[in-house]
Amino acid sequence: HSDGIRRTMLNIDRLIGRLLSITTKKNINLVILGDHGVEQLDCRQAIDLYSIINQVQLNFYTDQYSGTSFSFVVYPKS
Repeated sequence: HSDGIRRTMLNIDRLIGRLLSITTKKNINLVILGDHGVEQLDCRQAIDLYSIINQVQLNFYTDQYSGTSFSFVVYPKS
């Protein structure tokens, strides 16, 4: 059981690393949020993530690395 949890956490770490490598090249910060608190988020300068990474590619990374889904908010560096 703990091996499965460890594997899942490593895969999520890889997914986050992949997304950060893409957004860092474009000088953009990436905030990854879970299901909790998203509805209270106030981010007036949010950027559509799909303008940075293709939706099919993002879905592929998400499925491949985590087997779950995330809520993403991307905003420009200030």
